Parts: sequence; structure tokens; C-alpha cells
Amino acid sequence: MHLTELIEKSYIVAVDIGKIVRHGKSKILYISAVKVCGWRACKDIKYDKLNNVGSFYRRISYRRIFCAGADSKKTRINVEHGECDLHTALLGFKNFLGDAILVGYDFKRFDSLLISSGKKYKIDFDNRRLDTLDIAKTMFKDKVKLYDLYFLHRMCSCKYIQPDNLCYPAIATAELLAGLAVRDEYVHDNY
Repeated sequence: MHLTELIEKSYIVAVDIGKIVRHGKSKILYISAVKVCGWRACKDIKYDKLNNVGSFYRRISYRRIFCAGADSKKTRINVEHGECDLHTALLGFKNFLGDAILVGYDFKRFDSLLISSGKKYKIDFDNRRLDTLDIAKTMFKDKVKLYDLYFLHRMCSCKYIQPDNLCYPAIATAELLAGLAVRDEYVHDNY
């Protein structure tokens, strides 16, 4: 199936996971994601913009958080600051993800952290996966020397994203996938 068809027919969740390494252990700082499905034609261009279905953002707090008027042992979300514990964030992300295809940029950076964190709470992230970095390297080979998300995004997309958007890296990943899809001339059977 070609990437343009995959985007047209399937729900896709582009994700970015921020992490920090302390004392040799990695911890998730935030999870941001956008869900897209299908294309919107614009100015007679068949594959122009992705249909944005929704977005998800959770910042993780590793300290005890309390909400006024709630049972302190079961409280997990600090409504004022938009923070939650890791278990709540992973559950929320799994519900947002559903059975959609998971798309990331350079998955090896955070995929094992997502899987191991999920296993800790018995949450499986066994969705099909696409790595936009791998697709870009397959397509461009030696033509591109810098494989940076924002460089490739600018190269493959003419859209400008507001950097202050909390889902900025996830949006850039989704738009990079769309930009790669319209430039890709091969059919990929492993997706």
C-alpha cells in the first residue's frame, strides 16, 4: 500500500515523547500526539492537507499531586497545572491511540521507553508503527546529509507551525509523513 493510501484510509497518530535521563534511568516528561485521517484537497491538489481528528498532551509529574476536595491517595491529576502521573498519562494516551497506526520520528529514541513504561502498568502499545526517519532515509539516501525533524519538515512541507503549540513536534511529524507520502514513488508492503 502506498503511504498516500494509508493516510487516506487509516487513522494515524503522530507522537512525540519527551524524556529525561537521571542517574542512568530514563523517565517520560511529556507525551504529545495528534490524530489524523484522510486528506483535504485544496486548490485542485489532491493530497494537500491532513484531516486533523484530535490532539493529546500530558505533562508527567513524578511528585505527589493533590487536588482540592479529592481523596489524596487516588488523586492523579492536578487540574491547575495540567500535570498527571505516568499511569494516568499512559492510560489517556492508550485511549486516544486506540488501534490507530503509531507514527514517530526516530522511534528508537523513545519506543522502548514507551513499551517498558506501558508494561509496568499492564498497558500494551502493540500498534503498527511507522518511523518517518527510516522512510526519509530510504527515500533520500545520500541526497540529504542532515536528518533532523525540523529540517526535513521544512524540506517536505511548505506549512508553518506555531512553535508555542504543545503538540508542535507531533504536528511536525504528521506533516513530515504527509510530505514524504506525496514524494514517495514506491509501494510499501510492510505497512
